[in-house]
Amino acid sequence: MFDPIDFGWFLWLGINYCALAVGGVSMLFVDWQNWYAPLRKAPWNPPDWVFGIVWPVLATLAGVAGQLVWRAPESAPSSDIYYAGVSLLLLRIVLMAAWTPIFFGARMLTLGLFVLLLNLATTISACALSWLIYPVSGGLLVPECAWLTLAATLNLYVLAANDFDDDETASSSDRTARHHDGAVALCEIGVIGSH
Repeated sequence: MFDPIDFGWFLWLGINYCALAVGGVSMLFVDWQNWYAPLRKAPWNPPDWVFGIVWPVLATLAGVAGQLVWRAPESAPSSDIYYAGVSLLLLRIVLMAAWTPIFFGARMLTLGLFVLLLNLATTISACALSWLIYPVSGGLLVPECAWLTLAATLNLYVLAANDFDDDETASSSDRTARHHDGAVALCEIGVIGSH
């Protein structure tokens, strides 16, 4: 007989991996490397290959967390907390899938930062509610909360340190000269150390 609880593992892992796939596939249809490579990035920006390792690990942890919460409605302090926890776990997946097409595809960095911060708030809330329902599931979301915090600082730095009003076809040296003022402004408000 079909057991929906067992199917939940495929469901939760699958939708998390599908969200990653949306981001990956969207990258195939835009010239993101020529646009992104010359931009000024935070000194703490990890190498590109790190993202390819971290996101699948986080998606796996979130998928496991989702299934643990899904199969434990009786452990929730109330049905409202249970349904809110499941809803937030699903919302964070939608927000995760949306960020890459917004940031790299549409090059809407301010909207991308908003989506990223909303995802961070959603994931922190999902983590807290999941902890109340099934503590291990809440713990599995902590690394994603940390990673999203880092990602938000990277998004903010790129947004603040680069001038996106000028022609995107400018040479790399012209772009570097234009972006110096953005980095100085970040230093003045204490976002980054002086250079």
